[in-house]
Amino acid sequence: MIKIQIILLIVILSLSSCTIKTIEVDDETKKICRGKKYNGSYKINLIRKCKDSYGSKPWGEANLEINQCVLSVNDLFGANLQWEPDNVKRWKSLSGVVDKEGRISGSMYLKVLTSGQTSKLLLSGNIKENKFIGKWDHCTFIYNLEKIADSIEDQPLEKTVNPLDEKPPTIIVPTGILGEISENQKIILEKTLESKIDDYFAIVPKDLYEKATDKAFEELDYDECTEEQCIIKIQELLQVENAFKLLLVRDGKDTQISLTWNNLDEKRVEEFYCENCNTKKLRETIEGIVEKLVKND
Repeated sequence: MIKIQIILLIVILSLSSCTIKTIEVDDETKKICRGKKYNGSYKINLIRKCKDSYGSKPWGEANLEINQCVLSVNDLFGANLQWEPDNVKRWKSLSGVVDKEGRISGSMYLKVLTSGQTSKLLLSGNIKENKFIGKWDHCTFIYNLEKIADSIEDQPLEKTVNPLDEKPPTIIVPTGILGEISENQKIILEKTLESKIDDYFAIVPKDLYEKATDKAFEELDYDECTEEQCIIKIQELLQVENAFKLLLVRDGKDTQISLTWNNLDEKRVEEFYCENCNTKKLRETIEGIVEKLVKND
């Protein structure tokens, strides 16, 4: 009975040690992280250096996010671990924080040896040096960092829109396509839409929209991440009331054009069915739909 109790205690302690704890950062440190642009997206190139037959060896890659001074790996797209190809999700065990001086402290669970159990690495370094390290016995793991994007908070929308431009800002959601539409025609119609919307709205730059999209995916749970909810979340992140989305449906030689306008208060849709229309006619139709939506507001 005593042995069973001891085993249960060990299991409970093991589970509690693996529990992810929320890292809290004070407002002053958050302000410094924003001011010194510590926040943002970084590419990690992980190098393993051990006193064994392998010596120095690439060990993995991933994208690191620093948000309000807190380190995390949320998106595993393109991530890899050389000796654990089936355990890429282990990157998500990486957690840490940046302090006022740029010092990094954190931890990550990693398979240290090519054959062996997973170990907890304690991480330390400095964001100013673009790296941090973890040590285990005779091995050193070097996390080299390359910043690939500033955070959304470091790029407020008002800096991307001409302050003299009184047009309200808007986002244009990527075009939906059903049926066979050539890439060239798609691009022509998208540019027509952008040009016409630009007559009435200040369009948020594509790179800022893409960063907000990534942020929305991070913050929404899987069951919440419907297209409509994601668009609303992107609007909230960018503080933009307006969003336009074009949908093109091709059936033989006929094309159904649908343009949706969301402005937080309401959702409006204009459609047009164009029989045997060429690209010129489709361009004219899109311009007319935008006019009808905006001028009937």
